[in-house]
Amino acid sequence: MESDLSAYSGVVRLMFRFGTDGALCQEGWYIDDVSVSAGACCVDPTRGNLDGSPDGLVGMGDLTVLIDHLFITLTPLLCPEAGNLDLSLDNLVGMGDLTVMIDHLFITLNPLPACP
Repeated sequence: MESDLSAYSGVVRLMFRFGTDGALCQEGWYIDDVSVSAGACCVDPTRGNLDGSPDGLVGMGDLTVLIDHLFITLTPLLCPEAGNLDLSLDNLVGMGDLTVMIDHLFITLNPLPACP
């Protein structure tokens, strides 16, 4: 079974409900191999929307999320693909991406790369 959760953002709680009719005393069924994947999470026109704002604009909130991810709480990004601003081949988010975002917001105002 597969379900599209794209209508939700942030924390999503999944629940499985067990139902029985009391007529049978057999072992029942099991849930296993459950996975949740983001798919292509970078769907805005440009990369950099790290705070998940619905307008897709990149601003101070995104810079705050990136600094928090890199230096403070090390919280994983909701969409690491959107954080790969320097287009590094390893897709890791690091100092190069922070440099690109600061350059975009405060220095040259160069546009950020597009999402794939």
